[in-house]
Order: sequence, then C-alpha cells, then structure tokens
Amino acid sequence: MRWGITGGSGSLGSALIAELIRRGIGPIVTMSRDEMKTNIINERYGGLSGDVRAHTIPSGLSDTGRMAQIFRGCDILIHAAALKRVDQFTYGPSENMFTANILGTKNILEMAVACGIKKVLVISSDKASAPTNPYGISKAMAECLAVEQNAYSYPRGTKIAVARWGNCMGSRGSVLGIWKEQAAAGGPLMLTDERMTRFWLTIDQAIGHILRWTDTIRGGEIFIPILPSAKLIDLAEAIAPDIPVKIIGRRAGGEKLAEQLLNEEEPCRTIKRDDYYIVTPSVRSWSTESYPGMPVPSDLVYRSDKTDRWMTVEELRALAFPKEVTV
Repeated sequence: MRWGITGGSGSLGSALIAELIRRGIGPIVTMSRDEMKTNIINERYGGLSGDVRAHTIPSGLSDTGRMAQIFRGCDILIHAAALKRVDQFTYGPSENMFTANILGTKNILEMAVACGIKKVLVISSDKASAPTNPYGISKAMAECLAVEQNAYSYPRGTKIAVARWGNCMGSRGSVLGIWKEQAAAGGPLMLTDERMTRFWLTIDQAIGHILRWTDTIRGGEIFIPILPSAKLIDLAEAIAPDIPVKIIGRRAGGEKLAEQLLNEEEPCRTIKRDDYYIVTPSVRSWSTESYPGMPVPSDLVYRSDKTDRWMTVEELRALAFPKEVTV
C-alpha cells in the first residue's frame, strides 16, 4: 500500500509518517517546499534506502507536473499541506488563500485523478464551518472542491473525502507551545479573550482518525470527530498555574470566541457513526451507495461553548505534559 502525503514536514504530516513506519505501512512519498526539511525527513527515515521518499518542490502545490511525478502510483493520498495563520491571511489573502489553500487543493485533486490514486483525504479545519475570515473561507472552498470533485473522480476510480477537526494539541504554532515558551520566560501567558473555548485532540488521535477514515471513504464525506471542549483559561492553568495570564484582545482577522464544527445547515444531512460525524454531500451525482450511520437531530449544535463534555484542568495537564513510556 503506497501512501502519499503533502505537507510531510509539518506537525501532522511528520507524525503520520512516523506512525505509518511504526505499523509497517509503506512505501511513503512526501513533498515540501523547504529543502532543509526534505533533507531532515530523508536522513531520519533512510532516504532512497528506506521506506520514505521526500522530495523538494520549491514552487509548492502549483507544480502539478512535479507532483504527478512524485505521487503517481500511490493508493492513498493525504493532503495536509496548507497555510493556516489567520492573521497573515487578513493582510495577504490573495496569494495565501488562492494559491495555497484553494488552487493548491484543486491542483492536488486533479493530479490525483489523473494519476489514478484510489483515495484522497483532504485535511480541513473548524474554521471552514461558518467562516469569519479569509483563512476560513479558503478552507471552506477547499472542502467544496474536494466534495465536488467526486462527480468527475469517482467514475475514474478516485474517492475523495474531507477530515475537519479542531486544534491538535502540540502542533506547530499552537497555543500550547507558545504558552510553554512564555511560562519558561517567566510569563505572563498572553490570552486574547478569557471567554475563549476550543475543541482539542492530540496528534495521535488525529492520526488514528485518518487511518480509520481512509479505510471507509465512499466519496464526498466530511468526517468530523466528536471532541471534548476546553476553556483556554483552564489550559493556561494546566500549563503554568503560578504564571499570570494577560488578556490582550482578540486578533485581527475574525478570530472566533468558540469553534464550530457543524454549521447551522449541515445537521440535516449529518449522520453519526461510532465517535464521529459524517456530513454527507448536499448534491451527489456520482453514486447511490449509502453512508453508514444514524441521522443526528436537525437542530444539533456542535460548538465548543455549547457542550456537556468539558475537559478539566487535570485532563488538560495530562495532555499538555504526556508521561514518557519506559520499557
């Protein structure tokens, strides 16, 4: 089973590579715009003599010919590459939004179909649900492209789906790492708004979902895990109980007080299966195969401030400072 991963040098991509290797799954091919990161991956996993082939594409997701060379022959492709800085999108939306997240996703999908890749999973974000900023709009468009592409890809043997979730604990640029650095420097911890809440999952949990969902893709789904919520003020307490918190105001670019993983329209076409939801396509021309699961209430609200699953300070501390396993 040959896997392809865009964004293989990112937090999720690199962790996915490590887990696939641990499970004996491969070979794996990946790409990065950064030659140093490519070299690190090849050195870590053996390069041409190992299970991973990492390639540098300086022009990134716009080089469809080079991507086709790299990913042709893959059975599964995980599209994890994206630009995700909300504040950067506010003042540079044209290049960031269209080139990276929208056109880049379009290029990946069309390349996957042309190369005969069997399954594609596009990694999205909670920001795509009821978007309030250019970044969220770009991810919502990426989701639409992924679902819509099945009308052309499914008859040719390529099934495409989306994974949408909240914050990965410990991913690059997350508040966890920032606050640990601020605590080490003596503080304070900078919080934009004390009312802020977020959904949380670990990178290991995200990878577990990816591995399950790639097995069950039928084409056109948006997979959403059922996650607990946490107040960011509680996360600050979990990380550094003796360090003061400074409220600095919400960032420019439509930073949300709460995350929303289902918008108001989606519950009417959402089903629940095990510990996740599946948003089915509003229009589906490519197949009549049913999606397994039970319908959810049409008035279901899935927001981080409207939940009965709050994480405690102790639970957050355990996630923020995982214990090392000794053998």
